[in-house]
Amino acid sequence: MIDPHLGWYGEFRFYEVRIYAGDFAVSGVSILGIPFPSLGHSKWASVAMTTGGPDTSDVFEEEINPTNPRQYKYNDQWLDMVVRKDRIKVAESGTVKTREVEIEYTKHGPVVARKDGKAYSMAIPYFNEIGLADQIYEMFTARNLTEMKKAISKLQLMSQNIMVGTVQGDIYYVRNGRVPIRPDGCDPGKPLPGNSSKCEWQGLHSYDELVQITNPPQGYMQNNNISPFAMMKDSPLRAEKYAKHPYIYNAENAEPHQRGAMTREQLHAAKNVTLEQMIDIAFSPEIFKADLWQARLRTAWEAASDGPRSADASKVHELIQKWNRRSDADSTGALAFYAFKMNLGSQMLSRSVDIPESIRNEQLVKALDGAAAWLIKNFGSIEVPYGRYFRVGREGGKTYPVAGGTVADAGMATPRAISYGKVGDEMVGRGGQTSTQVVILTKTPKSFTILPLGQSDHKESGHWDDQAEKLFSKSRMKSTFFMDKAGLMKNVKSRKSLSRSAVAK
Repeated sequence: MIDPHLGWYGEFRFYEVRIYAGDFAVSGVSILGIPFPSLGHSKWASVAMTTGGPDTSDVFEEEINPTNPRQYKYNDQWLDMVVRKDRIKVAESGTVKTREVEIEYTKHGPVVARKDGKAYSMAIPYFNEIGLADQIYEMFTARNLTEMKKAISKLQLMSQNIMVGTVQGDIYYVRNGRVPIRPDGCDPGKPLPGNSSKCEWQGLHSYDELVQITNPPQGYMQNNNISPFAMMKDSPLRAEKYAKHPYIYNAENAEPHQRGAMTREQLHAAKNVTLEQMIDIAFSPEIFKADLWQARLRTAWEAASDGPRSADASKVHELIQKWNRRSDADSTGALAFYAFKMNLGSQMLSRSVDIPESIRNEQLVKALDGAAAWLIKNFGSIEVPYGRYFRVGREGGKTYPVAGGTVADAGMATPRAISYGKVGDEMVGRGGQTSTQVVILTKTPKSFTILPLGQSDHKESGHWDDQAEKLFSKSRMKSTFFMDKAGLMKNVKSRKSLSRSAVAK
């Protein structure tokens, strides 16, 4: 499963891509301007990535000459900064204006800040690299894991968790990045002293030194922007193995956050997974640790049996106790739980995933009354489906009920990632799952995809919000018809052919 989480609008939103060019056959997603997918699959392998990885960059603190702000000390000499002029276009008051800027460089990189007579320059090992497109092409033409590793080892991709599956049945993980070798005693967690050669990089760590594993015995792995320690039960990828250079691991042996913990449990329990089960995992709306809140609330409710308990509070309590702990679009218990959490009296309590030891019975019971009042005020009823309030749809268009998502204000998180923003009387998705793909790595791979809104940005196209309405809101996916021309042609709605004009000599 490939499931990147980003914003749904702007220059980094994903578009679906399928390319067939001779032996080059790929399916996946790409941002505008990239000629082929970076996340997706070929005839031989699939590639998924999540944010996280080794520490690949540093900041150097430069000692500035008090009499010349564009000189910095290095090994007891004052060196001149290199100053490059550039022109950038800036949107301002409805117009685009061109401004000239000066960018200062030390031997470590561009100066990004100045404070208290110091300058801070940024050192990036990717600064002069130009091979990213070549590497991605080689990854999508790799016919097996050996060739895939050779392509990734070019280290053109930024710091990322990369996971690969192949049609031969291999699975592979690498915590990828161009990692500088720092001298002993130099802490990359702080600005490094730039006034001498003491902390200069000593080359790059080799690809083989990076955190990686092939075919773990658990038979699965997952990464939701988490430490390698939490990718699977009993993970062999532990921080202490990299104690000599901890910036390669760049994490702790830490338990995962809510999404990572739930997905790990689901995969660990899964056996002989079907397509339908994999899609259910991709869109799972299970609420992490909701069972603990149910039990604690039940205790508080029973302890308050001698005191005043309103009929409305009783109804909210009943909805929560009978709830299956899933934020399905039609779940009244899910919205009752949300309303209860939001009425606990403080942002800290509402946002808590774990139950604070200090919380009192009367606070919990009082929150039930607050939940009932909020539901009645906003919806005219206590029994309101989750999808009545939590929605998906294009800005300026219709919205549709949706399940799951991360509702941090109420301490609710599901494996399915959706971030919401208030639009009028609704909470509408604006980011999270951007381009979920499920790939079955048979001899000829089969794959299924979804975008949260639609492929086209043209409202009149018919594909502006069709996936939001027909698929994403209903936790469904569609076939890519990868290398299945007959199946694809049965679903063609329109055609557009592009041809290159002859170049005049």
